Amino acid sequence: MHSIVKVIWSKNSNDKWYAKLFLAGKHSFKTIPLIQGDEINFEVMNQRRCTGYSEKIGERTPCPRFNKIQKGSKCFYCSKKDIYTEYVRGNRGMDTDKKFSVYLVQIGSRLKVGVTRSEKLERRWVEQGADFAAEIFSELTSEKALEKEKMFSSNNSVSQRIRKEEKVTKTGGNLVKKFLQDKGLDGDTVDMRKCTVYPKPSKNLRRKGRLTGKIRSVKGQIISTKRVSMVMTSGKVVKKPVQKGLTGF
Repeated sequence: MHSIVKVIWSKNSNDKWYAKLFLAGKHSFKTIPLIQGDEINFEVMNQRRCTGYSEKIGERTPCPRFNKIQKGSKCFYCSKKDIYTEYVRGNRGMDTDKKFSVYLVQIGSRLKVGVTRSEKLERRWVEQGADFAAEIFSELTSEKALEKEKMFSSNNSVSQRIRKEEKVTKTGGNLVKKFLQDKGLDGDTVDMRKCTVYPKPSKNLRRKGRLTGKIRSVKGQIISTKRVSMVMTSGKVVKKPVQKGLTGF
């Protein structure tokens, strides 16, 4: 038995992004490549277990007891030890010595504004499942970037969040480019659909249940077969497959 940490993204030799599923266990972690055409067979349960904690950026420690939890992805013990908990609560600023960017992305047929470290811009777009994207403000401090994001969202009625269901809807045209042109804003639009190794996912989105068949696509934190797209929600338990596929659980 394992719990989902997240889908992680890396670049291959052709400079395209590919995905792996990162799982937490009782004493260790597992990383499983999500290769298009490979068989997949597991079940996302309506149960949660702790995914561990990070005491330093880039490091992660398994939950000592692999605790059952009711919500979220961390138990009380691991949440207290995790450095990112303070970021979320607003008690600790982001990396103040880094530069941040405000970006605009199109996911499905919706627009979203967000903030990330400038050096991680494209990775963030891929992690969110963006179809089109553009950097609209750059070289900002963390505080200034968050102010710009909030103001941009309020002034332009652009959301700071998009539901997973929106990520498998029809994309249509390049709404980012149109928006920037209409507002007289600068910014080069990137077609993120060409930046990964995967095609468009199935529209049949689910948050729990069985996912079986050949991997067709991965978009953000969603894994898709020909028939079903399954959200990889952090903290949710994945059941060991009964049949072949995704061995290594």
